[in-house]
Amino acid sequence: MRPNIPALIKAFRFGRIGASPRDRAALFCLGLLNQINHPRVKVRKLLCKFLVMIAGSETFIEFSVCIRRWCCPVRVRANDLGDYQTVWECFGGMYRPAMVPIRHIFDGGGNLGLFSLAMAGLTGAKGIVAVEAERPISF
Repeated sequence: MRPNIPALIKAFRFGRIGASPRDRAALFCLGLLNQINHPRVKVRKLLCKFLVMIAGSETFIEFSVCIRRWCCPVRVRANDLGDYQTVWECFGGMYRPAMVPIRHIFDGGGNLGLFSLAMAGLTGAKGIVAVEAERPISF
């Protein structure tokens, strides 16, 4: 089996937003997890185990990301591929900030609040309101 070099490069670049070596390793794993095809279940499980091992917790994975000299802590549920995908989408460049100055962010589907954090880092917004009405437990 040949390694997927573009996926490794994307995961490495994604990992560079981590604040510390441990954070960069966790983000590298998240980057790989979000690029692996669904049939590769064994590889996914191995990466999830490695991520939990890096975090030192089987409940939550905590790390810090730095965007344009602005660092913020992030907390996601361990072994939750949906949370991992949200981290990838919000901090991996899927969303681009508006071309006009933004002072406040209102995120009406806040879930984990990661989109709000990513946009605050990219835009320098001073105020954030993130609301998630669907879940009884939001971060």
